[in-house]
Amino acid sequence: MSEHIKLNKTIIQNISLVNFRKHKQKEFKTSEGINIIIGRNASGKTSILEAIYLASLTKSYKTNNDAELISYGEVFLSVDVKTVNRSFLITLSDSGKTASINRLPKEKMSDFVGELNIVMFSPEDLFLINAGPAERRRFIDVEIAKYDKLHIVALNNYKKILRQRNELLKGADIRFDRSYLKVLSETLTEQGQKINQNRSKFCKLLNEELKKISEQRPVEEFYQVKVKQNYSEAWEDVLRIKENSDIILHNTGYGPHRDDLVIYINNKEAKSFASIGQQKTCLLTIKRAIIEILTVIKKEKPVFLLDDVFSELDKERQKMIIEETSEMQAFITATNLDGFTSEYLNNANIIDLNKEEKQNGK
Repeated sequence: MSEHIKLNKTIIQNISLVNFRKHKQKEFKTSEGINIIIGRNASGKTSILEAIYLASLTKSYKTNNDAELISYGEVFLSVDVKTVNRSFLITLSDSGKTASINRLPKEKMSDFVGELNIVMFSPEDLFLINAGPAERRRFIDVEIAKYDKLHIVALNNYKKILRQRNELLKGADIRFDRSYLKVLSETLTEQGQKINQNRSKFCKLLNEELKKISEQRPVEEFYQVKVKQNYSEAWEDVLRIKENSDIILHNTGYGPHRDDLVIYINNKEAKSFASIGQQKTCLLTIKRAIIEILTVIKKEKPVFLLDDVFSELDKERQKMIIEETSEMQAFITATNLDGFTSEYLNNANIIDLNKEEKQNGK
């Protein structure tokens, strides 16, 4: 998908952390190619990736409670990620969260999201297959938001109107205002259609890339994703037809807030039969496909973040991942350097947290 356009690469040059989890005050110089972060468990290697993620999406991928990110006993944190021509700064304290690019504050977090172009794989991604639909909806919406900020607007509008509609339905009685319900339903439909269109377009692009990647790999597995909706007709028609049941149940039973994303391996649902290794390879392939999508849309190859990527993978799949990360800047966490080829290590920047702990007398 990306071979016909002139490409730039997002290159992180420096990461500065203050009071971010275990890192009270740390600065990491990085290479434009492969960066391998090694350290024992709980040494803070994953936190470095988490900080980069925060600098791209303003949220952690490990917790919804921002306060957990601040080092114990401290009252604020800052994450400053510098690329070739921009600086992405996030600060968090009791007074709230701020985000700025090149020291220019962003009034809305949605204006900041996705400006630092990244794609991440972490062990938490396995929940995409085994967790509930809400996690999969969040995943697809986050990926779309990286290149389409209007999707964030549509989601926020939809959630606001859905909340209003459900509040009206909960208070339904003999004085129930059906005309107001109709207005809310029409507005909900307008925003919901935008969400549906964006999700469908994303899945179409994703499946095109998954097909290309699968055809190029020695591993004979074919991956596919589909948005599963709980309505077969046009949603606006379903919303009107099911109005009486919504009134009885005091809840909006149909719409994008009930969608699911189904992941298939060789035309079978991954959730039903795939091993952990197969699930991990599938999700890594999905992330590789997203890299290609973002590369074309943003005309810039993203940074690839890989946390604990090699466990549960056989040697052939490990080799495949190593080869595929060589074309972009990547950050990979590992407890040791076992499994990396000498050629790969010769071209990699090693960030050794074990060595830092020894130098600090720990």
